[in-house]
Amino acid sequence: MFFIKRFFKRKFKGVCGLVLLDKNVYTNRWSVFEGGNKISSRTNIIDCFIGFGSYVGNSSYFEKCYVGKYCSIGSRVYIIRGIHPLNFVSTHPAFYSIRNQSGFTYVAQQKMEEIKEPVFEGRFTTKIGNDVWIGSDVRLMEGIEVGDGAVIATGAVVVKDVPPYAIVGGVPGRIIRYRFDRETIKKLLHVQWWNKDRNWIKDNANLFLSIDSLFDNVIIG
Repeated sequence: MFFIKRFFKRKFKGVCGLVLLDKNVYTNRWSVFEGGNKISSRTNIIDCFIGFGSYVGNSSYFEKCYVGKYCSIGSRVYIIRGIHPLNFVSTHPAFYSIRNQSGFTYVAQQKMEEIKEPVFEGRFTTKIGNDVWIGSDVRLMEGIEVGDGAVIATGAVVVKDVPPYAIVGGVPGRIIRYRFDRETIKKLLHVQWWNKDRNWIKDNANLFLSIDSLFDNVIIG
């Protein structure tokens, strides 16, 4: 796999705008940055899609992950890839894997799925929706989907899907509450403001301080 190691800050043109990669960012040719992104130092972005306006803090690791638009992702956030069996005699991969993790194996064929197959957009094993806020030191188990508008609290370990606009925290992560009531969430998911023209968003940015103001000025069919 061909990697690009960027030792110095660099700007380049993404799909829809400039992208800033900080010092010591690792990425590769199969990653796509939509624009308006900043990736902070010592972060790995491998085989990922990063939507417009989304940024990732330092020392994070993302692989085969789809990240939607306008996501705010803190430092030291990891996508955890790979699993070990709990019901086998040993959890060591030499007994079930042909990947030679420690330089050898005892088996001639793979005995279990240890890496998730892509299920999102045909390329990604994990999906983070739009307008998602993920605090620092969060761990996301590969294969989950984080819904639009969700919030994941600092230090959480998320092992299952997160519904839209849920606030999740703890180890393992659990739903603490929802940001809005059910009807408001339904309307937000219908409006999908993140997919509107950037000029419209800029012109109406003052409406984003209040749900009522937004709904009063947006036609909801």
